[in-house]
This record gives sequence, structure tokens and C-alpha cells, in this order.
Amino acid sequence: MRIPDFHIHTNYSPDSSMQQTEAVEAAIKAGITDMCFTEHMDLGHHMDSFNRKPEFEGMY
Repeated sequence: MRIPDFHIHTNYSPDSSMQQTEAVEAAIKAGITDMCFTEHMDLGHHMDSFNRKPEFEGMY
């Protein structure tokens, strides 16, 4: 059986401080079989912390 989680934020979003490797390790421990990072890029958002472009250059 597949157990997906397709809504994961990491430190590239203003509402999380988790590193990508931490997210993967936690997913493995939780039995998650499929995952997707969904970082925020909410241009025009009323909160300044969300109204920004992520630092794509640091992602890999």
C-alpha cells in the first residue's frame, strides 16, 4: 500500500524550519512512500514573510 504526503514545507518556506533531509528521514520513519515538497511562493500575500520568492539557487 502506498502512503503519500504531497504537502511538505521545508526551510525554503516561511512557515517551516525543517531541512529537506530531515523531512525525508521523518517520512521514512512514518512509512510515507511518496512525498512532494510544496514550498510557498505567495507573491502579493498580505504577510511580508510569505510575499517573497524562495531562494531557488539553494535547492537541489
